[in-house]
Amino acid sequence: MLERACREYNIVMENRPKGLPNYGGHVERLFRTFMHRVQTLPGTTFSNVEERGEYDSQGRAVMTLAEFEHWFSIFVLKVYHQRPHRGIGRVPPIKYYEQFLLGTSTTIGIGLPEPIRDERKLRFDFMPYVERTIQEYGVVIDNIHYYADVLRPWIHARDPKNAKLKRKFVFVRDPRDISEVYFLDPETKTYFAVPYRNITRPKISAWELNAILKRIASQPELQPDEDTIFQGLAEMARIERAAAEKSRSVRRTTQRRAGWRKNAVAAVRTQFSEPAAVPAWDEDVQPFDDIEEAQ
Repeated sequence: MLERACREYNIVMENRPKGLPNYGGHVERLFRTFMHRVQTLPGTTFSNVEERGEYDSQGRAVMTLAEFEHWFSIFVLKVYHQRPHRGIGRVPPIKYYEQFLLGTSTTIGIGLPEPIRDERKLRFDFMPYVERTIQEYGVVIDNIHYYADVLRPWIHARDPKNAKLKRKFVFVRDPRDISEVYFLDPETKTYFAVPYRNITRPKISAWELNAILKRIASQPELQPDEDTIFQGLAEMARIERAAAEKSRSVRRTTQRRAGWRKNAVAAVRTQFSEPAAVPAWDEDVQPFDDIEEAQ
């Protein structure tokens, strides 16, 4: 993925030498800083099981994945890059970057980079991709069928370098939502959305798909076809709903029992530590003296 994207944007990839971790120290330090900040959020899983201990990560989680991505973007752009860094003379990274671009009173900057013309394409270029041939039914990725009319001109296309082989095309996929993939047209260099062939299927993530495929693999009598995958998804959803309902029921029962115990203890303490109060109706009852007789 990185190699393909870097070729597209003329970025030279340089791998650090093996056995020389000092070449990657700045990256490791950056990751450590990010993880340290992330682990302060409610619902963190910490660095390992021992550190997490009895902490209920799932029960304390408060963010969706989209909300976390937004939070993390703000942290990087508006916090991390804006505060002074000791390693660069206590200058904020954003200011250091501006100095190299625009220059200072003593040095000449390299100038502003060319603006990105197509931000959508940039995003897709750096996403995971697969290569597939295109058939009459479209394309199959991880046992799921996808189809759109934009694929028609490329059905059974031959490899331009070897006519004996079928041509493979790039299909990009966002792991968070694989209900559609993005076909890279080799002529226009444009990405086109290609949805499920059966558009009634629900949206799922790549992680949900992997969980379902793992579940299917554990049952030799099942075959990983599209129907089985989405049946498995529906079954897992039912189990999750039942578990959630059971958990709510258990919590309610636990809370009620705690209330019962608290009230019972309070009643016992009152019975044995305080004198019995005389009910109000045991007092001498006096007649009302302000009632007028009916005329």
